Amino acid sequence: MCDVDKIISRMVDAVGAKDQTEMLEICGFSSGAAGNWKSRKKVPKKSIMVVAAHGNVRPEWIEKGDAPKSSAVVMEKQADYSLSIDWELMNEIIIMLEELQDELKMRINPEKISGIIQMIYMDEIEGTEVPKAKVIQLIKLAA
Repeated sequence: MCDVDKIISRMVDAVGAKDQTEMLEICGFSSGAAGNWKSRKKVPKKSIMVVAAHGNVRPEWIEKGDAPKSSAVVMEKQADYSLSIDWELMNEIIIMLEELQDELKMRINPEKISGIIQMIYMDEIEGTEVPKAKVIQLIKLAA
Protein backbone atom coordinates (compact mmCIF):
# COMPACT_ATOMS: atom_id res chain seq x y z
CA MET A 1 0.00 0.00 0.00
CA CYS A 2 1.53 3.35 -1.03
CA ASP A 3 1.65 6.37 1.27
CA VAL A 4 -1.39 8.01 -0.35
CA ASP A 5 -3.43 4.83 0.12
CA LYS A 6 -2.39 4.71 3.78
CA ILE A 7 -3.33 8.38 4.25
CA ILE A 8 -6.72 7.81 2.62
CA SER A 9 -7.26 4.76 4.83
CA ARG A 10 -6.57 6.88 7.94
CA MET A 11 -8.90 9.59 6.56
CA VAL A 12 -11.69 7.00 6.29
CA ASP A 13 -10.96 5.84 9.84
CA ALA A 14 -10.78 9.41 11.17
CA VAL A 15 -14.35 10.26 10.20
CA GLY A 16 -15.76 6.80 10.95
CA ALA A 17 -16.74 6.20 7.34
CA LYS A 18 -17.34 2.70 6.00
CA ASP A 19 -15.28 3.41 2.88
CA GLN A 20 -13.48 6.03 0.83
CA THR A 21 -16.67 7.14 -0.97
CA GLU A 22 -18.47 7.81 2.30
CA MET A 23 -15.47 9.73 3.68
CA LEU A 24 -15.40 11.96 0.59
CA GLU A 25 -19.11 12.64 0.99
CA ILE A 26 -18.89 13.35 4.74
CA CYS A 27 -16.08 15.84 4.21
CA GLY A 28 -17.62 17.54 1.18
CA PHE A 29 -14.99 16.45 -1.35
CA SER A 30 -15.80 15.64 -4.96
CA SER A 31 -16.25 11.97 -5.80
CA GLY A 32 -13.03 12.09 -7.86
CA ALA A 33 -10.85 13.70 -5.17
CA ALA A 34 -9.23 10.47 -3.98
CA GLY A 35 -8.45 9.46 -7.56
CA ASN A 36 -6.75 12.81 -8.08
CA TRP A 37 -4.71 12.37 -4.90
CA LYS A 38 -3.62 8.90 -5.99
CA SER A 39 -2.62 10.03 -9.48
CA ARG A 40 -0.67 12.99 -8.05
CA LYS A 41 0.77 10.74 -5.31
CA LYS A 42 -0.05 13.43 -2.75
CA VAL A 43 -2.96 14.40 -0.50
CA PRO A 44 -3.13 18.19 -0.13
CA LYS A 45 -2.54 19.53 3.39
CA LYS A 46 -5.85 21.41 3.23
CA SER A 47 -7.72 18.16 2.57
CA ILE A 48 -5.99 16.54 5.53
CA MET A 49 -7.00 19.51 7.71
CA VAL A 50 -10.63 19.20 6.59
CA VAL A 51 -10.73 15.51 7.53
CA ALA A 52 -8.93 16.18 10.84
CA ALA A 53 -11.54 18.79 11.75
CA HIS A 54 -14.42 16.49 10.77
CA GLY A 55 -12.96 13.53 12.62
CA ASN A 56 -11.62 15.40 15.64
CA VAL A 57 -8.15 13.91 15.12
CA ARG A 58 -4.70 15.38 14.74
CA PRO A 59 -3.67 16.10 11.13
CA GLU A 60 -0.24 14.62 11.88
CA TRP A 61 -1.86 11.27 12.59
CA ILE A 62 -3.65 11.29 9.23
CA GLU A 63 -0.49 12.33 7.41
CA LYS A 64 2.08 10.09 9.09
CA GLY A 65 0.19 7.55 11.17
CA ASP A 66 2.76 7.59 13.96
CA ALA A 67 1.57 10.65 15.88
CA PRO A 68 -1.17 10.24 18.48
CA LYS A 69 -4.54 9.92 16.75
CA SER A 70 -6.08 12.59 18.94
CA SER A 71 -4.82 15.11 21.41
CA ALA A 72 -6.87 13.37 24.08
CA VAL A 73 -4.38 10.49 23.93
CA VAL A 74 -1.54 12.88 24.67
CA MET A 75 -3.52 14.49 27.49
CA GLU A 76 -4.15 11.03 28.99
CA LYS A 77 -0.41 10.37 28.89
CA GLN A 78 0.13 13.65 30.71
CA ALA A 79 -2.23 12.50 33.44
CA ASP A 80 -0.41 9.16 33.63
CA TYR A 81 2.84 10.99 34.30
CA SER A 82 1.18 13.30 36.83
CA LEU A 83 1.78 16.32 34.66
CA SER A 84 -0.70 19.10 35.22
CA ILE A 85 -2.77 20.79 32.57
CA ASP A 86 -2.06 24.46 32.10
CA TRP A 87 -5.59 25.69 32.84
CA GLU A 88 -4.64 29.31 32.23
CA LEU A 89 -3.50 28.43 28.70
CA MET A 90 -6.60 26.29 28.17
CA ASN A 91 -8.81 29.21 29.26
CA GLU A 92 -6.98 31.61 26.91
CA ILE A 93 -7.55 29.24 24.01
CA ILE A 94 -11.25 28.87 24.80
CA ILE A 95 -11.72 32.64 25.05
CA MET A 96 -9.82 33.19 21.79
CA LEU A 97 -11.99 30.62 20.00
CA GLU A 98 -15.19 32.17 21.37
CA GLU A 99 -14.08 35.62 20.21
CA LEU A 100 -13.12 34.33 16.75
CA GLN A 101 -16.42 32.50 16.37
CA ASP A 102 -18.23 35.74 17.24
CA GLU A 103 -16.02 37.72 14.85
CA LEU A 104 -16.65 35.22 12.04
CA LYS A 105 -20.33 34.89 12.98
CA MET A 106 -19.95 31.12 13.09
CA ARG A 107 -20.75 28.48 15.69
CA ILE A 108 -19.12 25.08 15.80
CA ASN A 109 -20.55 22.01 17.51
CA PRO A 110 -18.92 21.12 20.84
CA GLU A 111 -17.19 17.95 19.57
CA LYS A 112 -15.39 19.83 16.82
CA ILE A 113 -14.51 22.82 18.99
CA SER A 114 -13.03 20.50 21.62
CA GLY A 115 -10.86 18.95 18.90
CA ILE A 116 -9.64 22.38 17.84
CA ILE A 117 -8.94 23.31 21.48
CA GLN A 118 -6.92 20.11 21.91
CA MET A 119 -4.91 20.68 18.72
CA ILE A 120 -4.07 24.27 19.67
CA TYR A 121 -3.29 23.31 23.27
CA MET A 122 -0.91 20.54 22.24
CA ASP A 123 0.89 22.78 19.75
CA GLU A 124 1.22 25.53 22.36
CA ILE A 125 2.59 23.28 25.11
CA GLU A 126 5.03 21.80 22.60
CA GLY A 127 6.27 25.35 22.02
CA THR A 128 4.66 25.95 18.62
CA GLU A 129 2.71 29.17 18.50
CA VAL A 130 -0.44 28.74 16.43
CA PRO A 131 -1.03 31.71 14.10
CA LYS A 132 -4.46 33.36 14.18
CA ALA A 133 -4.88 32.63 10.44
CA LYS A 134 -4.54 28.88 11.11
CA VAL A 135 -7.13 29.05 13.90
CA ILE A 136 -9.53 30.92 11.61
CA GLN A 137 -8.99 28.28 8.93
CA LEU A 138 -9.72 25.50 11.42
CA ILE A 139 -12.93 27.23 12.53
CA LYS A 140 -14.08 27.67 8.94
CA LEU A 141 -13.28 24.05 8.11
CA ALA A 142 -15.13 22.77 11.16
CA ALA A 143 -18.21 24.96 10.66
